[in-house]
Amino acid sequence: MFEINYGLPLILVIFLTTLFLMNRLLFRPVLAVMEERKKQTSGAMQEAGKTGEDYQKLFDLYQEKLREAAQEGYRRIDAQRADALTYRRKCIADAQSGAQEILARMKGELTLQVVESKNKLRLDAQEIADSIANKILHPNR
Repeated sequence: MFEINYGLPLILVIFLTTLFLMNRLLFRPVLAVMEERKKQTSGAMQEAGKTGEDYQKLFDLYQEKLREAAQEGYRRIDAQRADALTYRRKCIADAQSGAQEILARMKGELTLQVVESKNKLRLDAQEIADSIANKILHPNR
């Protein structure tokens, strides 16, 4: 039924020797290279992740500085606008004050001219009245 094959131990020795040699010469170096590549890849990935995090921190810092600069710019614009409005109000007030002074001076001059004109008209009316009265009372002269 069952026959014993005496070549089986020789095959077993050849198989184990081949397995030992393949392990030493092929599998270990290939596995070592694969493990080294895995370390390099994972190291590069970790470094890329760290670089990405550093970049994100720098980008966030840049964005914050940009927001602060924009806010400072807006504050300066608002301050300059407030200064300009104050200056504008002062100029308008000065112009109104100057106009009021000119208007008051002109009213004074106009009042003086009215008084002078009334006096001149009174004198002219008196002269005309005297002339008419002389012509009526003394027609020959």
